[in-house]
Amino acid sequence: MYCVLKVQNSDLFKRQDYDLFTTLYVSPITASIGGDAEVYTPHGTIKIKIPAGTMTGKQLRVPGKGLKTPNVVGDLYLNVEIEPLVNLTN
Repeated sequence: MYCVLKVQNSDLFKRQDYDLFTTLYVSPITASIGGDAEVYTPHGTIKIKIPAGTMTGKQLRVPGKGLKTPNVVGDLYLNVEIEPLVNLTN
């Protein structure tokens, strides 16, 4: 018996070896003063700390939250994008 597995591409994650990459959208206030953000991972939702002064383009690394095999555990990389302010009034 042969078993063929095909790994589908994800709309949420990009893969490089055992590491996963995704975009984390952060509010301008959280980016400025810091705070917590919930992040979806293939292993469930986790809470991470956003450092004060985080800018668009910063990459945050979450160790051990990438792909897992019996021998290797990858990391999750979050590419920060600051959400634009909308519906502002005078």
